[in-house]
Amino acid sequence: MPLTLNKNTTGAAPTTPTQTTTKSDAEKYPALPDGEIVDAHVQRCQMRQAPDWRDYDQEVAFAFVIDDGPYKGRWMWGQTEARLDDDPSCTLTSWIKALIGVSTLPDDFEFIEDEYVGDHMTCKIQVRRYYSKKYDEFKNEVVAVIPAAAYNSAEEAF
Repeated sequence: MPLTLNKNTTGAAPTTPTQTTTKSDAEKYPALPDGEIVDAHVQRCQMRQAPDWRDYDQEVAFAFVIDDGPYKGRWMWGQTEARLDDDPSCTLTSWIKALIGVSTLPDDFEFIEDEYVGDHMTCKIQVRRYYSKKYDEFKNEVVAVIPAAAYNSAEEAF
């Protein structure tokens, strides 16, 4: 059964994160290695119109802040189609389940952006490193959100 998105959130929506990277920023904050997994929390979450080049109309944009290690304080962005359903390939469903620490969402689940922002929304994120022709530098994007507790348990098993 498909899950629904609730676009009627309370309060003002956060502003869209902008990326104004200059050469000095790229040198100061080099891209993380491909596949790096780091502790983070959700700083912003916003449903918005997707860029024209995407194959969907609406997306949910997440802004994460890295909590520990050499990258502490760095921001990482990830976005996904604004679609919730039981399909295992549904990224938004996967990310929400990881953030709230559940294996399935209830049938009457409603997505309310403001509920996924703050220091309490801790997780692990995995980043992809790619080359941006537009900015002529390497950048990162979030490709996976992993439950913090589950990942820690897996680490301890080895």
